[in-house]
Amino acid sequence: MAKVQNFTAVLLILCLFAILIPKTAFTDDSWVDVYGGAAQMRDGESTDIRMISETVRIYLEHNSYTVDASFEFFNDGKTATLNVGFPQLVHINDNESLHDFQTWVNGQRVEIREMPGMVLVGDTEYPADKLTDEQEAESRIANQVTKWLIKTVTFPANSKTITRVRYTAPYGAYAGPPSGRFVTYRFGTGRNWKGPIGKAEFIVKSLSAFIVGGDPANYSQEEERKWFQTVQLGTNERKHTLTDFEPYEGDEFVIWVGETKSSWEETFNGGFCSDWPFSVERVSNQMMGELSPHQLRIFRNAFYARHGKIFKSKDLNEFFKKYECYQPDPNFDESRLNEIEKANIEKISGYEKELKKLNQNRKKE
Repeated sequence: MAKVQNFTAVLLILCLFAILIPKTAFTDDSWVDVYGGAAQMRDGESTDIRMISETVRIYLEHNSYTVDASFEFFNDGKTATLNVGFPQLVHINDNESLHDFQTWVNGQRVEIREMPGMVLVGDTEYPADKLTDEQEAESRIANQVTKWLIKTVTFPANSKTITRVRYTAPYGAYAGPPSGRFVTYRFGTGRNWKGPIGKAEFIVKSLSAFIVGGDPANYSQEEERKWFQTVQLGTNERKHTLTDFEPYEGDEFVIWVGETKSSWEETFNGGFCSDWPFSVERVSNQMMGELSPHQLRIFRNAFYARHGKIFKSKDLNEFFKKYECYQPDPNFDESRLNEIEKANIEKISGYEKELKKLNQNRKKE
């Protein structure tokens, strides 16, 4: 358990620095003004259009990740035609960018136009593509929008409108241990619509070789912090949800991605026969949240296997036979389990039932 806690602590620390580390960051669809050959985000006080929800699906691949994000709006006022921009934040002298960018409005593919963002230098704003080297050095360009991908959207009165974007992007890099990369998505730019955002869901699906971790929230205003609710949807897939929130512009969703052994492999495979902490320590919610349904089943039955239970399921017997310490005993009795082991089994079983119910509901949607 100590290994799991230490590993998680490292991830949390790394994510605090994520806003400085990624090469590029991509963000919510925003309402923008276009003037002077550049675009700038509007405030949400002069619009009747609300963002009801957003669903951001992130697919982690070996050398890049793909984002497919949908935004559901409702116009409480008159029909309005607005410039809606998808902003990109880039570090100075960084030429890497998103590619294969596509966008839709109510299911119809639409064209975009690229425009530079307005960057603050001292007390004056300049188009990002017009900055001199001296102005770039003076500005904090890495935290500002340098490019907008803009589409024109008509929001009918008293109606829903759905926009969608899809793109592939490079990972942000981290040089220190543990080696890995970051995915950063700034959801704070969704603040310029009317009122709070009803619900935001970030669904992350990774390759089986990946370990994905960290507290996904990186807030610009720490005192206003609101935690993501995280659930495991299936093998290598999790959903992180925020509800009824009004973000600050700099708020981000950040995850760490590494191609290393997971805490499950380190704790279970390395400690099943020797350093097994779960006979004397409670299983944490965080530990369960890191496991797939298949891993949860093995984890729950590992308590029985350590006391010699012979399983009816062939796959469980074959799995535990790999370990020298597994000694099948036809006289196994559950009375051999101590109270902490019984409590851990009950807790894991309850979590499995919740996960199964969640997946059933998901299939009905």
